Amino acid sequence: MMFTPTQPPLTWTTAPRARSDRAQFVIGLGGGSALDCAKAIAAVAPGNHAAADYVHQRAQPGANTLPVIAIPTTAGTGSEMNRSCMITDPGRPYKGAVRSDHLFPRYAVVDPLPTHSAGRELTAQTGFDALAHAVESYVSPRAQPICDALALQAIQDVAEFLPVALANPHHARAREKLSLASTTMGINLSLVGTCLPHRLDKPLCALHPEISHGQSVALFYPCWAMWSHRGNVERFARVTEILDPATRQLPIEQRDVNIGRIPSSRLSDSRFQARFSDKQQSDEYY
Repeated sequence: MMFTPTQPPLTWTTAPRARSDRAQFVIGLGGGSALDCAKAIAAVAPGNHAAADYVHQRAQPGANTLPVIAIPTTAGTGSEMNRSCMITDPGRPYKGAVRSDHLFPRYAVVDPLPTHSAGRELTAQTGFDALAHAVESYVSPRAQPICDALALQAIQDVAEFLPVALANPHHARAREKLSLASTTMGINLSLVGTCLPHRLDKPLCALHPEISHGQSVALFYPCWAMWSHRGNVERFARVTEILDPATRQLPIEQRDVNIGRIPSSRLSDSRFQARFSDKQQSDEYY
């Protein structure tokens, strides 16, 4: 079976079909929405529960979850390397996460080449999502040394190569670095997690599915950073100096205060803004 739409009802309609046809595995090919949809189908198909039961925590993925092969065509969500999937219940509306070690894809085929065809806005939105995963896992109270190293490298790579990919979509080195940042941050999502912007994303995108995930997270970022930097001054200052090397000469207190300004300027430069009047739904709405 092959299904191409990734709107939320696909999980509702396809999981029973996969169950009745006794599917043996699921391949997710596409952006984060497609990969999350594949993981959700893999969890729902072998059991007797409806998809809504997993979204609303009435059921959990079990050992019988079907194997998933994840093939990302965008660079941002890290779904190919994490233990969760985001699903929107269109009936309520409600967007929630299903998390389980059983949702780790069995194989992840990460080839930067398909990301070359991603448009400028999609590249910007998914790139910012990868950056957000890195920043949030680095400043999180749950941060840990191995994930810190991955996060700092991802921040550096996105800061350096996202503008390059936006200017030249077929720049192989830039696309490779963004894909690597996305995939390694999938690891951080599972071991550390994210912060408030990703929590606020869920109700907003559930009520306004025309807003992509990357747009939603970017919308909240300047305000979140300006308020949250006080709780982890040294780490926010480190992030700031990576994003804006000119701040390295500033005292640490002034450096970390700039964290709110820097995302704001990058949002403007890279067209990350959430445009509520734009009704064209992105592939990354999950």
